[in-house]
Amino acid sequence: MSRRKRGDPQGDYLTKDKNGRFARVFKDLYESPAYLKLTPSARDIYIGLVMETGGKNWCYYPYSAYITRCTKDTFHKSIGLLEEVGFIEVTRYRTTANKYKLSEKWKQYKP
Repeated sequence: MSRRKRGDPQGDYLTKDKNGRFARVFKDLYESPAYLKLTPSARDIYIGLVMETGGKNWCYYPYSAYITRCTKDTFHKSIGLLEEVGFIEVTRYRTTANKYKLSEKWKQYKP
């Protein structure tokens, strides 16, 4: 007799798109001093970056992905804050696009 696989118990309440990208925020991240230091825009950008990774630990986050969320200036300030507190690492790729790598340095962040 095979075991029945348990799905995500919240899945039906959160989305109708079963193949869509998502970002989970766990309690240790949500209550961390690093996350609490983020502005609402930086939190939104972080969630967008996590969804854009698609399960990897890095992504490119194009202008078209965040233009509906904030201005370029707000985006760059948010990226700077995310990098400062340790959520991401930014590396240059060519001359036009940045590569954003998720980081766990936020766990050691002290205000």
